[in-house]
Amino acid sequence: MMNYALRSITLGLTILAAAHASAVTVVKQTNMNQDAAESPWFWTSPDGLTPFLASKHSPAGTGPLSGQVIEFRPLTPVQAGTVSTITTTGNFQFTGNATAANNFTDGNQIPTGIVITFNTTTTFSVGAGAPANSVFTAAGQSGAAFGNGLGIVVQASPNPLGFIDSPSETLEVSDTVVSNVSVTGTVPGYTFTFNNVGNFGPYAL
Repeated sequence: MMNYALRSITLGLTILAAAHASAVTVVKQTNMNQDAAESPWFWTSPDGLTPFLASKHSPAGTGPLSGQVIEFRPLTPVQAGTVSTITTTGNFQFTGNATAANNFTDGNQIPTGIVITFNTTTTFSVGAGAPANSVFTAAGQSGAAFGNGLGIVVQASPNPLGFIDSPSETLEVSDTVVSNVSVTGTVPGYTFTFNNVGNFGPYAL
């Protein structure tokens, strides 16, 4: 089974104070994690009886990953064990908590008063070399087995279960498309410019 990690999400920022401009690159990370209650890939279990909530990540505290709320959900209703292609949408919100006193290097490195939001889409497909009729699925119908992530199995039964456990079972992942970027708020005494979102660096775990 596989869980998918977006280990590098790059936000480009420029902060201008008087005649001095400081360009800041902020790198974030999050996981697309399947567990017993949440899924970024499926709305329901292989038997259709167990519903999933969206996969949501909102780390507490004041560290580098604080102030972020990230949610992944399939673009359309998907039952595990029925499809070979899944498009997952992401809703990202970053609320700044870095301070001018620390030159905006503390907290999450986004200035306090700034909120950045955007959406993403990423398409997952069963690789061309997989056996015929291969589909995405989960490891069980309920409970802890879902924590094993995303699997590939030949659709040989109404409720197929499985893992990515064969060299021929490969995963294809599209580029991540970013849309609806919004930046709101102000930083007193500073001019803030948001440059870009990009450089999504995925890992399969």
